[in-house]
Amino acid sequence: MSVLLLAACSENSLEGKYQDKAGNTFEFIKGGTAVIISNGEEFILAWERVDDGRLKLVPGSDTTAKTQICNFRFENSTTLYLSGCDITKNVTLTRL
Repeated sequence: MSVLLLAACSENSLEGKYQDKAGNTFEFIKGGTAVIISNGEEFILAWERVDDGRLKLVPGSDTTAKTQICNFRFENSTTLYLSGCDITKNVTLTRL
């Protein structure tokens, strides 16, 4: 039981605000809302952590984009790498 609790506590949280090298911001808000600001445009999505390495992104109804499952991994405590989906492409994000 204590091993399970330790594993759950050590899991990195996606929640927070990140920025890529181009200055675009990605914010994962508690409760499942994501706000992406890219090239001055704001996109609101729903997000859900599927498992330890996959993230589900569901675009709002005001877009033609489709729901996607993206891969993610934490490089360290401040760096998040997203890949494998059209919404985010392959991007390295730094926690703000």
